[in-house]
Amino acid sequence: MPFKRFFAVLYEEREEFKELARKTLKMLPYSAFIEWNCEDGWYAKSANPKFLDADLSALSKYAPEYNPGVEVTDTNDIFSWANHQLRSMQLKVDNIRVSKDRNDWHRVATETGKSGNKDGGYILLIDETVTLMVVNYHLSDQVRVFHPRRAVVLPDQADLKLKIEKNRAYFREKKYLAFISQVQTKLRTEDDILNFLNAGLLNQTIGRFRGLGKISKINPKYIYDKQLFFWIFGDDEFFVVTQPMEGLGQRFNAGDIIIPITDIRTNKICSLQIIYPSGSKRFLKGYPTNMGVFVFNEKLDDLEQNKIILCEGFATGASIMSTLCSFKQHKHALVACCFSKGNLERVANYIANSGVMREVLVIADNDIDENGNAKNPLPPDTTVGSGLEKCKISWMYPPALKDFDYTYFRNLTRFQVQSDVLREKVIKVLDYGVVNDFNDLYVLASAEVNSFLVQESKLMQAAVARITGLAGPEDFLW
Repeated sequence: MPFKRFFAVLYEEREEFKELARKTLKMLPYSAFIEWNCEDGWYAKSANPKFLDADLSALSKYAPEYNPGVEVTDTNDIFSWANHQLRSMQLKVDNIRVSKDRNDWHRVATETGKSGNKDGGYILLIDETVTLMVVNYHLSDQVRVFHPRRAVVLPDQADLKLKIEKNRAYFREKKYLAFISQVQTKLRTEDDILNFLNAGLLNQTIGRFRGLGKISKINPKYIYDKQLFFWIFGDDEFFVVTQPMEGLGQRFNAGDIIIPITDIRTNKICSLQIIYPSGSKRFLKGYPTNMGVFVFNEKLDDLEQNKIILCEGFATGASIMSTLCSFKQHKHALVACCFSKGNLERVANYIANSGVMREVLVIADNDIDENGNAKNPLPPDTTVGSGLEKCKISWMYPPALKDFDYTYFRNLTRFQVQSDVLREKVIKVLDYGVVNDFNDLYVLASAEVNSFLVQESKLMQAAVARITGLAGPEDFLW
């Protein structure tokens, strides 16, 4: 990754700048080069990260410099620019907003406390250019328009041009440094989380779920409440805290479940989800979860990589994974949870547009309101791309079979279902009035056969047929 330093160079001074820049860069103990393009203007770059702090004082004449009275090319700095312009008119504004709508205004008051009898002034973003328009100030009908790219004419045009160029270089450098900071933060984030997990494994304060019995008698309550203990999770899928510990700015207690979250765009760990024995969940504070996923079966051998099944929560994904394992379908598609409704759609669209998969199947939670209506209607099925990169996005709620007597579950006896936890869970599903997620369906299937062998369940046989495309939507409740 190149590391860049930006400069403000007038056209007529470009040859002088290039000569001085080459001499200055040759004095560095590592390679650095001067370049120009339309987007970045003049800049020097090097593969050495120390270049960002290198002494380039010989080029100080061309250094970036922010002047709020000249122009704005970054909406993040619009407030300082707008305040500068307003104060020159003896106006003030407490809250400045950005809008692309010419009819969208905001009241402006004078510094003496008077205000116009209509809306006052607003920042507009027109053709990606920031414009400040002020109307009806000092109780008049005058209109003032400030256009940042049309600075006032000063006697010294060369000085004005240089100020404008320095401003542009300032914002280019600011944008680039923000990008570098973001990249470095992501790298530090993954290192911090991996160091935390590896230290916990070494000290046996956390353990992988599959090998938990070798180091602890902890039984994660959440896994058992969700009836997921029959599924043999992968060797290094997720973790369980075995002893109280602290790390990453948080305290962890025995029985907490730790789910690593991977950024689908970079394949780097970006955060953790902690699931408490009570079932409540939280993410690490200060660590990003946008576009984060947890993939259940990515390390299986001979795994087909042209289809992925997405869902919202960890228990939902684990239920889908457990079901596919029971029907020996677990190698025919990746299974991943996305942790939130908004993230679910973003991840689905990202994967579909990446050209990697041929099918994205989203099994969304069937959340309903007090009137029994779906809170989040499913988006329509779509196809993106073409040819070899064509990918279909399909949406469905948990595939609950239509031709099934659900009242059977109302009067389950201890003989019919031995597990008290399972009977209570089934009643909760029925009281809710709808199969909310795939874990609800998994619980009903377990109760139907009074066994963990859900492949014998009529409900689950139909669900798998729907997931694998062997059955259409007409046989299901929704």
